[in-house]
Amino acid sequence: MRHFTLHYANNATLVRWLESCSLTPSESQLIQIFNTLADPELLRRITATIYEFFPNATIIGTTTSGEIFRGETPKKQILISLCTFDQITLHRIHLTGDDLIMNEEKAKLEEELIESNKNLRSQHIFLETLLENSPIPIYHKSIEGIYLGCNSAFADIIGLDKNEFIGKNVFDIALPEFALTCSAKDQELLACPQSTQVYEYQLQNQITDEMRDGIFYKRAYCNEKEEVVGIIGSFIDITERKRAENEFFKLSQAVEQSPASIIITDLMGNIEYANTNFYTINGYSPDEVIGQNPRLFQSGKTPRSTYESLWNHLRRHEKWHGEFINRSKDGTEYIQSVNISPIFQPDGKITHYMAIEEDITEKKRSEEQIYHLANFDSLTGLPNRAQLQNYFNHTLNLSKRNNTPFVVMFLDLDHFKEINDTLGHTIGDRMLVESAKRFRSLISDVDIVARLGGDEFIIVLSDTDAHGAERLLQKLFEAISHPYHIEQYGLNISASVGIAIYPTDGKDIETLSKNADTAMYRAKQEGRNGYRFFTEEMQTSSLRNLRLNNALRNALKNNEFHLLYQPQISIQAGKVIGAEALIRWNHPELGNVSPAEFIPVAEENGLILPIGEWVLRTAIAQVREWMEGGQSPIVMSVNLSTVQFRHHDLPNLVSRILHENNVPAEYLELELTESMATHNPHSAITIMNNFHARGIRMSIDDFGTGYSSLSYLKQFKIYKLKIDQSFVRDITTDADDKAIVSAVINMAHSLGLQTIAEGVETLEQLRYLREQGCDEIQGYYFSKPIKADLFKTFVATYLPLDAAR
Repeated sequence: MRHFTLHYANNATLVRWLESCSLTPSESQLIQIFNTLADPELLRRITATIYEFFPNATIIGTTTSGEIFRGETPKKQILISLCTFDQITLHRIHLTGDDLIMNEEKAKLEEELIESNKNLRSQHIFLETLLENSPIPIYHKSIEGIYLGCNSAFADIIGLDKNEFIGKNVFDIALPEFALTCSAKDQELLACPQSTQVYEYQLQNQITDEMRDGIFYKRAYCNEKEEVVGIIGSFIDITERKRAENEFFKLSQAVEQSPASIIITDLMGNIEYANTNFYTINGYSPDEVIGQNPRLFQSGKTPRSTYESLWNHLRRHEKWHGEFINRSKDGTEYIQSVNISPIFQPDGKITHYMAIEEDITEKKRSEEQIYHLANFDSLTGLPNRAQLQNYFNHTLNLSKRNNTPFVVMFLDLDHFKEINDTLGHTIGDRMLVESAKRFRSLISDVDIVARLGGDEFIIVLSDTDAHGAERLLQKLFEAISHPYHIEQYGLNISASVGIAIYPTDGKDIETLSKNADTAMYRAKQEGRNGYRFFTEEMQTSSLRNLRLNNALRNALKNNEFHLLYQPQISIQAGKVIGAEALIRWNHPELGNVSPAEFIPVAEENGLILPIGEWVLRTAIAQVREWMEGGQSPIVMSVNLSTVQFRHHDLPNLVSRILHENNVPAEYLELELTESMATHNPHSAITIMNNFHARGIRMSIDDFGTGYSSLSYLKQFKIYKLKIDQSFVRDITTDADDKAIVSAVINMAHSLGLQTIAEGVETLEQLRYLREQGCDEIQGYYFSKPIKADLFKTFVATYLPLDAAR
């Protein structure tokens, strides 16, 4: 007997079953099939039995002997097969009858079958519930690659509803790259269905496009005939694990490649881990370090208190920071900045200590170098101004507390610039270094000698008075007086020293330093190579100098300067042939200030250049004015300062002013002192040649007061020597002055130079100069310096010199 089993889910399924029986009924015919059962009682019993177990079932039809009844009365055994779906659970019931009679055995069989189906249903529900609630995404598909089902976890991770992909293949729901890989992996599995396939891949969420890392586990499954009918797979999401692994990898790489040394110890301090940099610094290998205590690296120079502080912090479960002086395997010492922290477990228990160590050896050296550069002179190694200030403060506080004096000495080497200019800075620097050694050797360890810069030094003697200062000064000048043997040179130098004493000369550092500096300048003014103690008179002079300095800065702007002109007379021609321009300063508060007082101040503060330019412009403009007014041309003589004469643009400046005023160069004479010309004769010769080439005359002022070399004098492009008034003043009574004046005039004439005597005040002086052949004269005998309008009158009314014979 053939049994047909109908698996019924919907009408389409029934239709396919009927078609397999060569039938194509409509839905109405399906009902008719059921109604053709001949025995109403049998039909009732079958229907009642079906509804007993499946109250929601719909009776579809019956089969007997493989045929569907068409109204005939069944003669043989009847088999009714029913299949319904409740969710996705399959239920079957087989009811049999023999000649339309169901005996007790058949009933028992039916009961057993029903009970078996109940058990199967319970197991199926359990498995279905277990699968659905599994956090692991699970799916199954046919051997053709069609998805047949999955749990919610799989649907969630791909971002689709179950109905959106069941019945579809992987190419319908995934990117081509993933689909191709997945399909290829399925084929590999189907080729070896007994194996379990495991591989790692990324799954993309269709909604968020998020990529999830995971591991696919796949197995083929078979039917009751052991035929492979599909694939069941699961996806283990390892995204977070991968992230954790990546973070751990990055962290481990950061630790391993860190420029700092990192070690981890147990609670006894024994090393369990150290990174690469740790071994690089100390030179040990891991085998020599792991399990050892860090005391292996101790140099013995780290204070014991450092280790005590470390363990006190760790016992309190606190972090610690400090510095160690350790020693590497080869014995090299290095300094480490160390941070040590306890490592806590989630329950708060400490299991290890971690030390992060930074090699700060070079940093410490750099800090020491920076400190040394900031506090000590790089050339001599002496304390500089910053360190001196700290010592000042300490000494001042000590003296105040103990009511004791201390001495501040300001020392400056005399004419040191000449050594630099002539022999070069290398020789000069070596002299400074040697001088510093000599100074330092004379003072005690509690005193200080500092270099302020250049050739200036300050010495501070604590708990010392004027007598103590003089005792040191004797040793100091004796030490300086010894020749300096530098390379092939044997050099001698002197020094000028100013002294101020606390508290007499000042009660603060600034005042004491300033007053010592003032006393030093007085020592220089009075001949150098000596010392001076500060006095109140120096303070007054210093204040005067300060007022002049400040007043000079506004003098030009306020038109406080004016020029006076002193006539110059030709003895041979007996007439006025020139004028010397002399600057005067009338300050509204200071009154008339002598050039001898303010010119040095202007040279020191740099104002002499604009003042000197103003003198040149004013004097040359006056020549033009006199010439335009009909006065006979005369030569204007203008004095140059040392700073002016050495300025590189002076020749160009003078030429521009002459050109602007349309005054020929022959009517200008520039005067420079003998000391200016002989200070740097080679440079002076170059400048004089430049002026000579431009047609500008030059003369030597105050001749005889310096130390001229005749060999250089012959090379100077000058045309006149001015005899200083100090020689002219006593020529009628002093034989030496007579001899000097006579010698200067004769020497000048032998060199083809003119002479002019200044400071002529008497007829006797005039007659002597004329007898000796002096060419020109000027002085109060004829006229004092006068204003421009009076000078013009003087020229117009001047009587020839013959009238004085």
